[in-house]
Amino acid sequence: MRKFITLLTLLSCLGSAHAQETKTQNLPTKLATIVVKGSTGDSSTIPSAANARAQIEQVPGGVNFIEADDSYLLGRTSNLRDALDYQPGIYIQPRFGAQESRISIRGSGLGRNFHGRGILMLQDGAPLNLADGGFDMQSVEPLAVDYIHVYRGGNGIFVGSANLGGAIDFVSRTGYSADKVQLRLEAGSFGYIHAQASSGMVVGPYDYYASVTEYKQDGFRAQSKQNNQNLFSNFGVKITDNVENRTFLNLIKTDSQLPGQITKGQMTTNPEQANAGNIALNQQRDYSLMRLANRTTVSWDGQELNGTLFWTYKDLYHPIVQVIDQVTNDPGIDLNYRNKSDLLDNPNNFIVGARTVYGYGNDARYFNNLGNTGAQFLSRSTGALNVDLYCVNEYTFLPSWTLVTGAELNYASRSSERIFPNAVSNENEYLGFNPYAGARYAVNDKILIYGNVSRSFEAPSFGELQPFYQPPFAPVAGSDLNDLSPQTATTIEIGTRGECGPATWDVTFYHSLVDNELLTYNLGGGASATRNADQTIHQGIELGLNIDLFQGTDPKGRIFEDRLWLRQVYNWQSFTFDNDPQFGNNQIASAPENYYRAELLYEHPCGFYAGPNVEWVPSVTYIDNANTYWANPYALLGFKIGYVSPKGFNVFFEAKNLTDETYASAVSMIANAGGRDSAQFLPGDGRGFYGGVVWKW
Repeated sequence: MRKFITLLTLLSCLGSAHAQETKTQNLPTKLATIVVKGSTGDSSTIPSAANARAQIEQVPGGVNFIEADDSYLLGRTSNLRDALDYQPGIYIQPRFGAQESRISIRGSGLGRNFHGRGILMLQDGAPLNLADGGFDMQSVEPLAVDYIHVYRGGNGIFVGSANLGGAIDFVSRTGYSADKVQLRLEAGSFGYIHAQASSGMVVGPYDYYASVTEYKQDGFRAQSKQNNQNLFSNFGVKITDNVENRTFLNLIKTDSQLPGQITKGQMTTNPEQANAGNIALNQQRDYSLMRLANRTTVSWDGQELNGTLFWTYKDLYHPIVQVIDQVTNDPGIDLNYRNKSDLLDNPNNFIVGARTVYGYGNDARYFNNLGNTGAQFLSRSTGALNVDLYCVNEYTFLPSWTLVTGAELNYASRSSERIFPNAVSNENEYLGFNPYAGARYAVNDKILIYGNVSRSFEAPSFGELQPFYQPPFAPVAGSDLNDLSPQTATTIEIGTRGECGPATWDVTFYHSLVDNELLTYNLGGGASATRNADQTIHQGIELGLNIDLFQGTDPKGRIFEDRLWLRQVYNWQSFTFDNDPQFGNNQIASAPENYYRAELLYEHPCGFYAGPNVEWVPSVTYIDNANTYWANPYALLGFKIGYVSPKGFNVFFEAKNLTDETYASAVSMIANAGGRDSAQFLPGDGRGFYGGVVWKW
């Protein structure tokens, strides 16, 4: 077995490398598995995985490319954590062992204790976020995804994102990339079942893909049952050799019980219990969602024009301490143009795009009478508008040097019209301008060095803007929108990704000065709410290092056909206040400063694989911005074993939390716990065992 790559080896690789003409980078976190799908051609509305990887790896900043078949589909695929695991720069933790998670990139959305904010979530380039910026993890089905693009931080400008956290694009399978028929069944502890039936095919100029899934679990904790059904589908047609149209239809039905937060003492005594109030009020979050989109791609002479129309309908029933009943409609349009024609006889890539989304909804609130809907105490309508204009230009002025410049203009408005118990109308408007400048240097065709400076902009969502009216204290007068400023930041980052000998790496350092971050503050009298911090600092290191320990030949010249693959991720994420009047230079709550994830996997050419994995959080996670109380550090041990048959039969078995560690997988942010235990802890799942089988042809 070869030893880990040493610093001397890395330096010698860099030193002996000669500058070459910039080429398409193909730096997989794992050696790619070649799968022949049995169809010819390719889709222009949805690029192939190989083309998509080549494109994103030219970005002069932190990005991730995740190919589903070669990564997370080799094990349990229950939630976004499973799909985005082992990726540098992404912190994601299920809140109660289900699809609902805390997801943060570079400290985005830390002030949000529910659902998601601070990241532009896309499917096939069109937003999954509602118009106000919030998003639901249940709107994604990882089993129906071909690959995932992650643009961390300001690098999201390449897809029209101005968020601090950047953008994540979940790209669907098509008839060109899917198997004709696939059946998949996962089952395991805590009543977990995840089943899929899918099919994709190309017939002349037409292709289709359809995936139907069923997801159920009783849950590790009381009051945490899940029951979801999804349809993800698309239909494409090549109108001519240069014109393609594709229609997408997603139908989602999800019912989720909410176990709520408990105290650390309760978690230590019995992590399976739910919050007593959640049980008494039968708290849950149920919704139906329909998403319809249509994209047309026209390409000619190194140029490409994409136009997408999309619409999302969502019907939410959400009993918590009150009953929330909402219906929203979010239509939008996305246009982008790409030109790869040379400029002054040098390679040049120009991107310009525009996206607008308008969301309107009806929001009714009722008393929660021990789990039953009581009398109505509030009714209002809401409106949210986003208009984003962006452009990026990549100019290779020397064979190994590329200059990247860009800018984004953002306009947002949020309006609320209260109808009952009295009439009040409010509207807030926000405007942002966000330049981007970066450069990349190709040491050779396998090693890239990069750096950039960017601005970000994020208007508040309704989750921050609207006062939380808890009966019987219903509003009788006053504004229906809090007075909050948009969150902005200036970020610098430098890094490198590449391949040398048996190692591939991806390492980025970033430093963000954030103004008006949306965080939790004390209001007096024990109350707290979202307010703008004066200034905060987000900085960190996003490190991915993967080593093929068996690469090459032994001393007798025999080639190793099997391998021992070590993949590991370390995130140092320091998010602090900067001389804040209330919190000084404290650490911002709800995210640990250090996070490590690793897997050692043996793979045999016959298709067998097996190995252990570890998740380690060596630092505390504060529950309050006053830094008076915290979740303890923890370490989890797991193991995975499986077999991939060349004839389309796959099977796997996975064990999680083998030592049955009691730990908080996530915490909720409050302003000041006063050094006392508080019901802000969300226990992670105990020891669990899962298995799956896949049959495709």
